[in-house]
Formats: sequence, C-alpha cells, structure tokens
Amino acid sequence: MEKDKNKHHLASWNKMSFPFNEGGIGFRSIQDICKSMEYKQWCNFRYKPSLWSEFLMDKYCKRSHPISKKCDTGQSQAWKSLMTNKKDAEQHIQLRLHSGDARFWWDSWLGMGPLASHSTGGGRPGKIAVS
Repeated sequence: MEKDKNKHHLASWNKMSFPFNEGGIGFRSIQDICKSMEYKQWCNFRYKPSLWSEFLMDKYCKRSHPISKKCDTGQSQAWKSLMTNKKDAEQHIQLRLHSGDARFWWDSWLGMGPLASHSTGGGRPGKIAVS
C-alpha cells in the first residue's frame, strides 16, 4: 500500500489545456497565447500610432500600404513576423464607418477583408475606375 502512495501521474500539456467541462484542468495553450499576442502586435502596428509603428512604416512601407507588402529576404525578424500573421489577423478585424480615418481599399469595413484583395482588375487598386 505504501508504494502506491508516492506515485505521480503525468499528463500531457494538450490534455491539461482542455476546459474543465471537457476533462482538462483549464490551462491555456502556449501556442494560442503566442498567436494572440502576434495578432495584437499586428493590430497595434496598424491602428495605434507609436514610435515603433512609425519606424516600421518609414522603413518598409514608404510607397505602399502594409497589406500589399510581401515578406522579403534581408528584412528584420519583427517585420517577417508581422507579414506572416497579417492575413490571419486581418480576417478578424472589422472597422465601423463613421467620422475617422478609413482607407477605402485597404481597411476591412465590409467584414470580408480589404477590398484590394477582392479586386479582379489589373493594376493598383487606387487606379481602378468605378462607374
């Protein structure tokens, strides 16, 4: 009987990170926390003016919008991280139209992503004629 008293039962992190009602302990998954912080970093870059966002805009987005930029070699790790997460983050962002600063082609104000990504015409989105 005394041998059974000191036994430890190990469980994987995946099993422990389930909610209580699904048999877990309720811990949050580390991958989910990291991904949410990366999405928050993208939102802060896009919508909150700061020294960091101004620096990245001046360095990488001189003539174009961040949505249209692609990841390239020789760029910083922070910029590459932003570029890999922007597509997933933008799917969950929806802006409300009222008096403010909205970019017609680049902001997701219809709930289906930026209009520039749904454009079928060639050329730059700002040059497309609307009749």
